[in-house]
Amino acid sequence: MNRLVVLIWLCCCSFAVSFAQDAKGLPLASSWNNLLKRAADNNKPIFIHVSAQWCAFCVKMDKETFADQEVLSGLSQYFIAAAADVDSGTLGRFIAMKYAIRSFPAYLVLNSNGYLLMQDFGFKKKEDFFTLIQQARKAATHPVTKGYSNQLEPNLYQTFYKDMYEPNKKHYCPEEVAAFLNTQQDLFTESNWVIMSVCKLTPAYNDLFISKIEKYAGLYGWVPVRKKLSAVCNDKILAAAKTANEKELQYIMGLVKQYFEPVEAEPELAKHMQTFYLNSHQYTKLLQLLEHGTVAAIHAPMFVYNITVQKDVDDDELSRAETLMRTLVAQDASYNNLTVLAHVLYIRNKSTEALSITEKALGVPDVSDPSFAEGLRRSILDIGIL
Repeated sequence: MNRLVVLIWLCCCSFAVSFAQDAKGLPLASSWNNLLKRAADNNKPIFIHVSAQWCAFCVKMDKETFADQEVLSGLSQYFIAAAADVDSGTLGRFIAMKYAIRSFPAYLVLNSNGYLLMQDFGFKKKEDFFTLIQQARKAATHPVTKGYSNQLEPNLYQTFYKDMYEPNKKHYCPEEVAAFLNTQQDLFTESNWVIMSVCKLTPAYNDLFISKIEKYAGLYGWVPVRKKLSAVCNDKILAAAKTANEKELQYIMGLVKQYFEPVEAEPELAKHMQTFYLNSHQYTKLLQLLEHGTVAAIHAPMFVYNITVQKDVDDDELSRAETLMRTLVAQDASYNNLTVLAHVLYIRNKSTEALSITEKALGVPDVSDPSFAEGLRRSILDIGIL
């Protein structure tokens, strides 16, 4: 199994490096003031793609989405568009600090005066990016996110916060962060919000954040506030799993349903249920959620894979996982379903059938990254079943 993990990691690294060799993307912003001047002179809002050189999906955005002339024309028609890379000089790093960006790719839309209108995250295919452009144009007609200023002021931030954006720097523990926050009279200022947003918090400050969540959202927008809520819920789930506290699980599920849009809530709920039952070692309960349809079938491959790699999973649970994946493959012979079924068969020493299923997975058309099935196939052949 370790060989598979290394193989997948190497494939991801080579993917990022090979893409980086000829990716271009949007032009890098030269300075913050220059961006604001161009926006004011042209009376256009600003669109910024915030990226990192190590981020494979950022490179993929440059290679594919931002290489499309229709995308570039759509952006230039309505926005002053630029890129800011956290690994290329200080500007990208300062922008990421200001807006508490720790996951990439990220997108910022500012009005012509430099005040934030909206944020978004994640890889966008061409059609998805056009949807983002329409959302950004609509946001340009709305009030600004009132918690942020329109200036980059890195000197406002605490050293421990700035260190989080430097390579090989210490990430401060929740108790150290809490010691600083305890000295602050106003936890809603921009410089304190980014600390609350990015840093891992103590349970007391997690609870404070939840109690003030609507005020934070009113100041800084629901997108970053939901990202923080997801992290807070994960911390609480891990704590609850230690004692298999189902009551706490239900409380967290309630928070997700209350504060996330339905389309976002479903995968968020699935993620937290998986974390809870895996960490409380209730693998049968997790399989039951899939069998009964409590969790959507789309999550089954990841759930089952994560169950099967646990050290204390027993053969009855593996057998149940195999039965579930056979049922799902009969309904939908997708690449993910096939590869996880093959994986379960492989670890249950059914290597001949595992190889056959792996070959079927590799025959599924239009799979963007078949590296897992390729690695599994090599592992099966390495044990010499043929």
